[in-house]
Amino acid sequence: MKDPRIPGVRDSSDMLKNYKELNVWQKSYTLCLHIYKVTKGFPKDEIYGLTSQIRRSAVSIPSNIAEGYGRKTLESLNPGPLEPFLPDNWEKILQ
Repeated sequence: MKDPRIPGVRDSSDMLKNYKELNVWQKSYTLCLHIYKVTKGFPKDEIYGLTSQIRRSAVSIPSNIAEGYGRKTLESLNPGPLEPFLPDNWEKILQ
């Protein structure tokens, strides 16, 4: 039988409550917001080219971190496929 505990976590009181408590997620989210601000100043003819590509790659960083956290913490509860663990405020970033 597979051990349901997460390596490096002694008990449930040591676990983070959600992915937003991860320092790496916080830093990547801040970077993502900064990239969106910087790319607002890019030429309008690049909106569907370089600007879009940079923004999509920036969003993928915190998204992948959050999804990985969700998979690792929830796999013992539900071993089936998981929906991507995305922040609840991506609309704020995309404005």
